[in-house]
Amino acid sequence: MLAVYLFNLTGYRFFFRYYINQSNQQIAQQADNSRYSDSELTEIKIKLNLPYVTDWSGYERYDGEMELDGKHYNYVKRKVSQDTLYLLCLPNETKTKLSIEKNDYAAKVNDMPAGKDNTNSSVKKNILLNEFSQQLIYFDFSVANSITPAEKFYIHTNLQDTYIDCIGQPPEIVS
Repeated sequence: MLAVYLFNLTGYRFFFRYYINQSNQQIAQQADNSRYSDSELTEIKIKLNLPYVTDWSGYERYDGEMELDGKHYNYVKRKVSQDTLYLLCLPNETKTKLSIEKNDYAAKVNDMPAGKDNTNSSVKKNILLNEFSQQLIYFDFSVANSITPAEKFYIHTNLQDTYIDCIGQPPEIVS
């Protein structure tokens, strides 16, 4: 009885998270091996408001995921053209089904009304920080300790005349 209680308390989250991660890995392998057709891909356009953006000649492989209107998508490729980011995504139907099942199971276990019909309900969703992931990008701006002779490049300019002629007397400073 204790095992059933603990599973209903938190175990189902780990159960669903494991299978959701498996579906993400399966989609990533499918994208890495190019085992998809172009007709399966969904194109998403995102307006970019960035100065000095250069156009890319073609798509590049990119990993990521998003949820749009309850459907989960995994990024396959991306490209920047003019002021638009183009994302080519594979729909992750397994993750969509598992997420729906997880929400339905949680609603049944916790005696909460299921479905989106209850807009007046005062039930708050517990948000766990580990359910969200953010890609971290680290930059290293350290200077190299040694410079090889091929890397030495100096720009040197001689000033012809450092004296500037000025007509008139400089202003007086009043304190």
